[in-house]
Amino acid sequence: MPTAILLLPSSFNNSMASFHTYLYVFFTLFSTLLCVSKAFNLTVGGKDGWTLHPSEAYDHWSGRLRFNVNDNLHFKYNGGSDSVMEVNRGDYGSCNTNNPITTLTGSGDSFFNLNRSGPFYFISGNKSNCDQGQKLTVVVLSPRKNQTPPTIALAPGSFSPVPAGGIASSSPTGNPMDVNAPAPEGSLATKPAISATLIGSLAMIVFGLGWVY
Repeated sequence: MPTAILLLPSSFNNSMASFHTYLYVFFTLFSTLLCVSKAFNLTVGGKDGWTLHPSEAYDHWSGRLRFNVNDNLHFKYNGGSDSVMEVNRGDYGSCNTNNPITTLTGSGDSFFNLNRSGPFYFISGNKSNCDQGQKLTVVVLSPRKNQTPPTIALAPGSFSPVPAGGIASSSPTGNPMDVNAPAPEGSLATKPAISATLIGSLAMIVFGLGWVY
């Protein structure tokens, strides 16, 4: 009996060490999934898309949302007569279409990655449209304030899932970038459910292995 008592701590410590290892793996994966789930696609203008006379002014649309680093703007527009340009603040004010930082063109279904904090300025590639108000300013929160997903008073059709490719971001060289991305399918509403399912599965696996070891 005394011998069994002396051996028990060694076996118990080995089991606990293995269990703690699996706990560490679980929480690492959990943190990764949590970060991924915080990235959103936002359809500019909601159901109206990127157009000359939206039912909701673009400044109002962007003003009621919170934009986080790595969120994506989804621009839906008439590819035959319009485009989207990211410009600097001065060109935004004057609707100058001759010096874009990034240009989104193609079939009328493009994505732009908000890869930094701070302001982004977008105008229509059609100067006449820009002069009439087809322009957008987006201010991305700094990471330390980046805690709340953009879910404030959302209009229907404002979100879509992150596509596999076709996402443009601000180009530091200032050279135009053309993007022609296919429209994604599905709804962002599936993302939290998928993340919850994955997290639940990982939890079951980790704790199951912990009991085994």
